[in-house]
Amino acid sequence: MRGGGADGGGPARAVGWSYSLLAAAERVLLGRLSVFGGGFGLAAAEAVCRSGDLDVLEVAGLLGSLVDKSLVVAEPAGTALRYRLLETIRLFAGERLVEAGDGEEASAVAAAHLRISLPWPSRRRLT
Repeated sequence: MRGGGADGGGPARAVGWSYSLLAAAERVLLGRLSVFGGGFGLAAAEAVCRSGDLDVLEVAGLLGSLVDKSLVVAEPAGTALRYRLLETIRLFAGERLVEAGDGEEASAVAAAHLRISLPWPSRRRLT
């Protein structure tokens, strides 16, 4: 893809078009996944992204759907998969997350991410 200019073309337009085709729950999950700056596992995604309108049991299926639509990259890591968002998609999704909840949802998701990322002695790391 070529870089976009003032008309909003290029990667942002392509991501926006793909985003517009997503179901509401997929949009919510993609926005919440934007807090991961690097790779993450399913357990981390479930811990960070479940709340209110997304049940923990829905996260795996929705994540698979986003992989199928090439919005999330899945890579083998031993016996499991690691996931990541391309930076263009992560930034776009993060902007939608903030817009969707006036920053409150973004703050809650970021706090959940922080909780699982901090090295607590009595808790294993989920990422």
